[in-house]
Amino acid sequence: GHIVTNNHVIDVPGEITVRLYDGRKVRATRLGSSPADDLAVIKIDAEAVEGITPLRLADSDAVVPGQMAIAIGSPFREVNSISVGVVSGINRSRASNELRRPIPGLVQTDAALNPGNSGGPLLNAAGEVIGVNSAVQVVSNVQIGVGYAIPSNTVADLLPDLKAGGEYKRPWL
Repeated sequence: GHIVTNNHVIDVPGEITVRLYDGRKVRATRLGSSPADDLAVIKIDAEAVEGITPLRLADSDAVVPGQMAIAIGSPFREVNSISVGVVSGINRSRASNELRRPIPGLVQTDAALNPGNSGGPLLNAAGEVIGVNSAVQVVSNVQIGVGYAIPSNTVADLLPDLKAGGEYKRPWL
């Protein structure tokens, strides 16, 4: 019942509700977060996801520009949407929403990312998670078709701490 998403998706007051692929809505509990990495883990009742196979994390160090990138999410509330593109770049850096600390090692993609894709997976052609969709490049209030995902290896490194609960704080100068 553990779900990885973006911190900015769940950093809101009130209840968190997860909509499953079949339309069911399930209440979630916040576990842990890392605002500096824009990552969080929530938990839903394991019975609600019985029979659903979790996505496998790929080695994001093996990601290369030009490989297929598949983004899953609910852009503009269009549930269960998929967009396809390529990995446009690797090892990109952007300031986090929370702390203005650079988030290093981001995967850049031209797969369409829009409001509602945040927190969803960026997959490779084998259906493995190479990143968690997090941000888009905006110039003069216009999205320009450049999206960023937090690499799966960052997720794998932080996952035990995020599942344990609380806030993970990264030092930086």
